[in-house]
Amino acid sequence: MSYYLRVRNKAWEETALFAKKRLLFACCMGVIVLSANWYFGTAHLTAVDLVRNLLIFVVSYAFVWGVAFGINVVRAPGLLDRESAAETFTLRERVQSKAAIETVRTRFAALMNEGADLADTLRKGLKEFQYWLIQRADWIKRTSQALEDVGYPTEASAFRQATEYTPDFKGVADSAFWHKFYGAQLEHSRSKLQEIVERKIP
Repeated sequence: MSYYLRVRNKAWEETALFAKKRLLFACCMGVIVLSANWYFGTAHLTAVDLVRNLLIFVVSYAFVWGVAFGINVVRAPGLLDRESAAETFTLRERVQSKAAIETVRTRFAALMNEGADLADTLRKGLKEFQYWLIQRADWIKRTSQALEDVGYPTEASAFRQATEYTPDFKGVADSAFWHKFYGAQLEHSRSKLQEIVERKIP
């Protein structure tokens, strides 16, 4: 659609809105009052007088409509520019929102993968168990912070509580016991994180 056609359509749209809100009611009331005066008035109007007065209403209405249309032709470019700017802003917001959501998804997907890697490493056996514990603590800290960053402090607290889960294991507290203990604790933490992500991350 050409720009001039858009201006014309916009001016027509604004004028129709003005007529609907401002002119139509006043004209209807005027016609009703005129008809009532013609029928009930003491100074009885002739049919010619009635037609003449009705024509005055019609011509006045058309004149005001024409003036309003002319004014709206002048206003239309500015209105179109504002509408275009609003549409551009809305589109930009949608794109930015979509990009932000994708960034959040990527961040939590990486954290969940990291949790899976920690579990896999533990299952395969460790020589440096203390280093694994440091990695796990760092993962917990960064995951909790990620939940805080996206505005879920309650979920961050719930995740931290899940990481302190105490499995009900019995036996000698040797290396195998602690591997099993922290493995179960990690699985509980990962399950909690997955539940939060599925519930909260779009």
